Amino acid sequence: MCGQLGRLRELYEQFKGRATFLFVYITEAPHALPGLGDLAVGRGPDHSSPKTRRRRIARGLEIFDLPFLCLLDEEGRAEAAYGAFPQRLVVVGTDGRIAYSERTWFQSGPFQEALRTLGDLTRR
Repeated sequence: MCGQLGRLRELYEQFKGRATFLFVYITEAPHALPGLGDLAVGRGPDHSSPKTRRRRIARGLEIFDLPFLCLLDEEGRAEAAYGAFPQRLVVVGTDGRIAYSERTWFQSGPFQEALRTLGDLTRR
């Protein structure tokens, strides 16, 4: 399992039952994640139907046993509200405010910060 998905699995295992995890697909040119090549369908924007994209994403998450709800950000609302970006981890508190956001979150230092943030939010 690649580092990013392995770290995501660690976060899920540690906080399942205390936090809700969503996989939000930003509708733009696809970005390949190692091991999830079937999520990337070409070099340009993904023009497949929403149903096809959801199925492809769900299949990829299933491969890595990540039981997340898949959402498509077709209108760009998550991107606008949370600065969402492919491969970015965004932790949102119950108040809707961003508590943590980082593109390189899966690296050692940022990962520890993401763990602390989730820990702080789930203790409240």
